[in-house]
Amino acid sequence: MKIRIVLLSIFLTLSSVYLLSGQNLNNTLRQGNDSYKERYYGDAIQHYREALKVDSTSTKAKFALADALYQKKQDSLAMTYYQSVLQDSLSRSEQAEVLHNIGNIQMRAKDYRKAFEAYKQSLILNPSDDDTRYNLVLAQKLMPKDKKQDQQQQNQNNQQKQQDQNKDKQKKDKDNKQDNPQKQEPKKDEQQPKQDKQQEEDKSQKKEQKDLNKQQLEQLLDSYTASDEKTRQKMQKVQVYLKNKNKQKAKKKW
Repeated sequence: MKIRIVLLSIFLTLSSVYLLSGQNLNNTLRQGNDSYKERYYGDAIQHYREALKVDSTSTKAKFALADALYQKKQDSLAMTYYQSVLQDSLSRSEQAEVLHNIGNIQMRAKDYRKAFEAYKQSLILNPSDDDTRYNLVLAQKLMPKDKKQDQQQQNQNNQQKQQDQNKDKQKKDKDNKQDNPQKQEPKKDEQQPKQDKQQEEDKSQKKEQKDLNKQQLEQLLDSYTASDEKTRQKMQKVQVYLKNKNKQKAKKKW
């Protein structure tokens, strides 16, 4: 009987400690959130650190602390906490929010390629997030083109230039023909091989241009990026947004 009483006493004590810790954690998180809303990010960081002292495994506290650090532009430390949160058990929407914020940090670091990948993974997890979709398109627009893309673009420009020159030449020949009606016309059987050769060259150029366009299209975003009407509307604001590209907002805390 005495042993049972002792065990019951220990259980009640542990339960009380656990409940008290939970209350302290929630109270500290609430204080941190209040400071965050008022934009007192330094105070918010302090409260969130206190919350982690109560429970170092708290996903909410780690995510909130990362957000506050991001607002204070302590990006390296914020990234550490975001990556730690990704190791926790999260829902798809929660993972999407963390990846969105990681993309924000990489945008601020001007690592647009990594930002693009982070936003893309976030959008896969939550396709309805318009903010992430907009940031994704912006990151793609800011990404530097690689040498292969530059070469493809140069080839396409050269082909277009050659086509324009051919058209100009044909137009001049036609004008000369109209200005000199007495000039002897080439025989039909002599003119035909040249026309066939020109047609083959035009077809070849069109085919190469089509192939290049296809390669470029394959490097663009998935169909949801190109076809989404909201994205097209938001792209009209890209130029304004470029001036404020360092102002991506962190997602709200859970």
